[in-house]
Amino acid sequence: MIEQGAENEIIESVEVDGGELGDGADSAREMAQLLAIAKEIDGAQVVPLTEDEQARIDESERVAAIDNAAADAFEAQYEQAVAMGIDALWTTAAPNWKLEEAELTPMAKLTKMVIDKHFPNAAEKMGPEVMLGMIALTAISSRVAAGIPPRGEIKAKGGEDEQTH
Repeated sequence: MIEQGAENEIIESVEVDGGELGDGADSAREMAQLLAIAKEIDGAQVVPLTEDEQARIDESERVAAIDNAAADAFEAQYEQAVAMGIDALWTTAAPNWKLEEAELTPMAKLTKMVIDKHFPNAAEKMGPEVMLGMIALTAISSRVAAGIPPRGEIKAKGGEDEQTH
């Protein structure tokens, strides 16, 4: 911003040095005009937005908020699906060792990060396939944990003495 009185000094210096560049009066006038424009710009106030401009801005902010909420919901669902898959795998592999929530949550977050690293956009590209696998794995692990064999007869619990009588 140009201080008060400084423009007069600049105009005078242009008039003094103007002989070298050509007509000093023209240069002084141009400099005065530029200084006036600069002063207007420095003192300019922001013009309020029109109703249409404000409506467009509000709409774009609303759409961005919806998109962000949808992305956050998708990430939460994706992480929950990964957690279900880890829990199902863990239950199948080690039925006596139940994962606590404090163990499952960080394991799910890190597994999701590994999946995203090695298979970018996997949940978007293969969403139904991943969910089908998770549900099938959950169904299988619950039956394995209950001791139900995939084939053959299901043996009654209670021992052979109860069946022979």
